[in-house]
Amino acid sequence: MRRHLWVALRKFQRQGDYTFLVESDDGLIRLREKDGPVFTNPRLGPAIRFLHDIHLLGENGLTRRGVEVLQAS
Repeated sequence: MRRHLWVALRKFQRQGDYTFLVESDDGLIRLREKDGPVFTNPRLGPAIRFLHDIHLLGENGLTRRGVEVLQAS
């Protein structure tokens, strides 16, 4: 999660005061209103990196935690 917030902060520096999920409000960063899943331009690389970052995907495929999450869904 920390890595993804870092990316959001980099976007603030380049393009303004908000990203898709967070915005600046009087010098503070806050989560924007969440509407649930929305269509965005999917990028396989970042999606795989995200699954790796949250320990659902490892070097050899799904981790034990990934299997548990998949079975629970």
